[in-house]
Amino acid sequence: MARPGLPPDLIDDAIAEILLRVPPDEPADLVRASLADKRCRRILTDPDFLRRYREFHRPPPLLGFFHNHPPADVGSMPRFVATTGASPLPPPVFDGEKWWAMSGRHGRVLIDVGDTGQDLVVWDPLTGDRHRVYLPDSLHGTLCSPMVLCAVGGCSHLNCHDGPFVVVGVGFLKGILIGDEIYFTLGWGDAILKYEVDRNRISMFNPPKVYDRSASLVQMEDGSLGLAGSKGSTIYLWSWNGTHGGAARWVQCRVIDFEKLLPSSELCETAEVIGFAEGLGVMFVGTFAGVYTIEVKSGKMKRIGDPGVFYPIVPFMSFCTPGKAPPSSLLIIYNPNIYSFLGDTCMVLC
Repeated sequence: MARPGLPPDLIDDAIAEILLRVPPDEPADLVRASLADKRCRRILTDPDFLRRYREFHRPPPLLGFFHNHPPADVGSMPRFVATTGASPLPPPVFDGEKWWAMSGRHGRVLIDVGDTGQDLVVWDPLTGDRHRVYLPDSLHGTLCSPMVLCAVGGCSHLNCHDGPFVVVGVGFLKGILIGDEIYFTLGWGDAILKYEVDRNRISMFNPPKVYDRSASLVQMEDGSLGLAGSKGSTIYLWSWNGTHGGAARWVQCRVIDFEKLLPSSELCETAEVIGFAEGLGVMFVGTFAGVYTIEVKSGKMKRIGDPGVFYPIVPFMSFCTPGKAPPSSLLIIYNPNIYSFLGDTCMVLC
């Protein structure tokens, strides 16, 4: 006698549990499942399942990075370099030599399109949503490190495509977001500026040491601020979580020597931190032997790109799942050192 089949809802629950455990760092796996079976496609487009999937796999995975190398240096290399098996992003409609990727956070990328030299574009690579940010006249030509981030208080930043965003910047170099605090390096790493978003408060402190090139801000495995400086082929990691007489201080916590890590055929004389994937604890290091990722916590290293000029790169982290988010909105605030945008208005913060 034939055994009765499982109830359809029980089969769907079992399939959903299997799909829930598919790693998000290879989006093509979900696409294949969706194309192969109608049940999978129905589950993978269900908003409740997608919400569970993002919560289960938080934080968003690294999908690749945008680079700003001149074509003369890298030839026909696409501006987006995928760290997945297949690129989840199509070439942008505005692709060309002039645009410059400046920062990327919460599923969006801030770019200078290069057509006016004055305005920026906030772009969602997964949905194609774009918004031009018009800078006040007083800021034209003075900013080189603006960043874009979600403007929703208490957001988990797992699916920010349909929410408002804020653009924040200072006229210096690289910046990093840790919790509700934004840190920028001033000049070539001469000092560090801290901006507390919720309190609209600015403070400054000094880095631990000046290296061969500018040091880069990173987030340590415990969530604290860190700094990576390079000298020759060696990367020095410092953490801003020590105490000395009740005051915070820099503590050197790790030394990474690339000459000891690479095969003898790929020995390099120079290593430089060119990017950091916030929330994942992954540094991008450029060397004459190639571009590598290093996990801050484990020290695990992986080669992801060919050798090239050491321009800063912009990591892109996001869940690449079925569905398209509606256009996002704009928020603008302005003060002499920190700025953001809301419609076409400006407000001075006291």
